[in-house]
Amino acid sequence: MKQVVRFKSYPKFFEKEKSGLKCNTVRVFDTYDDRIKFLYNVFSEKEKDVFIEIENTETKEKFQRVISDVSTFKIGNEEVYIISWRHEDDETKA
Repeated sequence: MKQVVRFKSYPKFFEKEKSGLKCNTVRVFDTYDDRIKFLYNVFSEKEKDVFIEIENTETKEKFQRVISDVSTFKIGNEEVYIISWRHEDDETKA
């Protein structure tokens, strides 16, 4: 079964993300967000071939890419997640 984690993106970022100019998203999660556990499993390499889906908040257009990396760092008490993916042109090379 295809595993997909979903996010929404503002139009000015969505176009850069879809085109491959910006192949990552930076997120801070509410502690009750189920996506944290899912991303932790990707980060700790328990899950492979997981997709990210990005939806334009205005047009509702979506795209999916394979997650290539999940990195974290702390700012104060907040855990910040950087979720990166391979652009679709790169997926054929992987």
